[in-house]
Amino acid sequence: MMLLFIFDGLDESRTDLPLRKEEAQKLCLKPGDVKPISVIVASLVKQTLLKGCSVLLTSRPSKLAGLEAGVFHRVANIVGFLAKERERYFSTFFRDERVSREAFAYVRDSQVLYTLCYNPSYCWITCTALKPCFTAQAGKPQPVPKTVTQLFVSYVTHIMANHTQERPETRSMRDTLTRLGWLAEYGIKNHILVFDLKYLRDFKVEFSPFLTGFLVENPPTDNSSQVTYSFLHLTIQEFFAALVHYLDYKEDRFRDTMAKARTCKEGDYEIFSRFLAGLSHPATRMPLEKYTGKFSAEATRQVIGWLSEMNYEELESREEPKGKRRLMNVFNLLFESRNSQLVRDVVGKDPQLDFSDLYLMPVDCTVLAYVLKCCEEIGRLVLESCFIQNEGLERLSPE
Repeated sequence: MMLLFIFDGLDESRTDLPLRKEEAQKLCLKPGDVKPISVIVASLVKQTLLKGCSVLLTSRPSKLAGLEAGVFHRVANIVGFLAKERERYFSTFFRDERVSREAFAYVRDSQVLYTLCYNPSYCWITCTALKPCFTAQAGKPQPVPKTVTQLFVSYVTHIMANHTQERPETRSMRDTLTRLGWLAEYGIKNHILVFDLKYLRDFKVEFSPFLTGFLVENPPTDNSSQVTYSFLHLTIQEFFAALVHYLDYKEDRFRDTMAKARTCKEGDYEIFSRFLAGLSHPATRMPLEKYTGKFSAEATRQVIGWLSEMNYEELESREEPKGKRRLMNVFNLLFESRNSQLVRDVVGKDPQLDFSDLYLMPVDCTVLAYVLKCCEEIGRLVLESCFIQNEGLERLSPE
């Protein structure tokens, strides 16, 4: 008999797997050993428990980067939709051939949005967000998003505008999204993706037709007789977790969250931080403010202050090549912020940028091109052995 264990969503785990050699003494040796779940999973992977079994782990790439890759027999990158499949999805979603062709061409040229669309869930979110931009449902089409934050702002405003007849008034809308945001933020901090009714009551979230665009009701299962709730996608939860700090700014909560973001494991708060940076841009959040009222000026000031304190030289020089990837993550935050003065403040005058030996995807080149465009002068840019393909070179070419 062959045993296969499937563990889906390693990136959602609260603890790391003890896979390093110096942690071998923690592992299980017998099926009867009582150990934490992370130790049991690591024991199965390292074959100290149930030798001969097979283990399949899934995770976001950012989580896998911190693991000992050598203990795995095979590591595969699931690419999701290929180019033709993405195009076919757009065609099916929009049905109008001209609209689907224009929307897909825009996403493909954007690269930042195109990269998201390998995932079918992101593909649906992208198409939903772009629908008012390429169709004249409510008069003239809306401006097209250029960043991930702008995409999710478009998605949320589209849901609020078109997907319910029970949309609350502005004050009530802000209160509803604030409660949902604090629920999302609590979940991100505590690695909770599925919420029972008690959580909703604690955060005073009333499940309603309006919230079905963001929150789904999961029926009882064999393991639980309770109805549970989850966000449509983890990224939507991360968006609301960032949004709530602008809707209901509380200094102590904000500082606590930012402290966690600074000290978290690689990748844990990455998308949340991008949304936090992106929502600091007035033009990006303007469509949302139509429904929620003005965002907190103090939250905006704090976020911009947090971004401006980043020292690119320190990031780049620390723990190569991790420092270079960390620097690219900071550039992603600056890209989302759409604040050229902030870019110049962080990068400084005549920056010496060295990304040698760091694999740069086309989306990285798009982000890097934006940062370079914001800078008045570049002292040095090293891209040796970055494996940049033609598409990436096109992104970096001067306009």
